[in-house]
Amino acid sequence: MHTAFLQTGGEDMESKELWTTGAPELKKALNASGDEMLRLLKNVYGNAEAPRGLWQDVDKTFQRLGGHRLLGDSSFWIWTEPNESPRKATNIA
Repeated sequence: MHTAFLQTGGEDMESKELWTTGAPELKKALNASGDEMLRLLKNVYGNAEAPRGLWQDVDKTFQRLGGHRLLGDSSFWIWTEPNESPRKATNIA
């Protein structure tokens, strides 16, 4: 299964050295033995940090593309451009 959700956080997940016993279905799919531990290298469904890893990945990508997070709600990003004819001039220095 490949989704964006399952492929985020790889940079910092590997350094945390997280391990799991894994569900029997996963072990079977990976040809892992019954007592073999599995190391998490990326966020996966069920990992408590996965939603934050997804948000951090989206935030980094959107900022690289010129987006700015809203101060009042960090789950929204905006892209702006200069307005040559504003309705009301501002005196912001």
